[in-house]
Amino acid sequence: MEEQKDLHKIKLKQVERSFPTTKPKKNIVPVNCPSCNAAPAKEDINIHDKIAKCGSCATVFSFDQEVKHLVEKNEKVEQEDVVRPAGIEKSYFHDELELTMKQPTGGLWIVLVFTMAFFAGLFYIVHIKEGIPFYWSSGFLGLALLSYYKYWNSPNDKIYMTVDEKILSVQYRPQYFEKDKMIRSQEIDQLYVKTVASNYFTLYAVVNAPEGQKHVKIIKYLETRNKARYLEREIEKYLGIEDRRLPEE
Repeated sequence: MEEQKDLHKIKLKQVERSFPTTKPKKNIVPVNCPSCNAAPAKEDINIHDKIAKCGSCATVFSFDQEVKHLVEKNEKVEQEDVVRPAGIEKSYFHDELELTMKQPTGGLWIVLVFTMAFFAGLFYIVHIKEGIPFYWSSGFLGLALLSYYKYWNSPNDKIYMTVDEKILSVQYRPQYFEKDKMIRSQEIDQLYVKTVASNYFTLYAVVNAPEGQKHVKIIKYLETRNKARYLEREIEKYLGIEDRRLPEE
């Protein structure tokens, strides 16, 4: 029995390793001759001294600055990484990045519960005093109960984001009048977070579409800046986009 438990733990660990939490970075330094731009043969590259010899024009050159730039760039990315906040799930499936989070709809439904209940009570009083039809009161009571059901079920309302080399898609389930968004990954130039109010944030994408550059709202409401920045960084890392600050931020 103990052996079966140990075997089960080993299998779980293997499954966890097969779904990495971070897509591997591409650390590549192109080494080309500064005189003729030819790539030297691998036997003419001294990786320890960061010196190479061009086989075409016999120029000896250093690529130390290129290596330093790569190291500084990776250190900057690591320093700016945002820890995954609670409420966002991340996984990879067939090299497709999947990000899932709860829709921030609960507060809206509880407001509607009290609003509909207030009107149900108001029309019930008017029904008793003025004799208006009772269906006004019962109708608002039904809407109050429906809103309460939606509030109770709101933890199951999700936003699904998937990113691969071709498409970034955003789907709200249930939709609640939110259309699915589909953006070509190759057209995404940058992502940024815009502070809409003191208590919520919006995630945008700068898209270089055939008709010209435009700013597309990906997710219009995120309750914390940390969540918005995390989504921005994960998508940019996956697509290999270098983060830069924009005037709209």
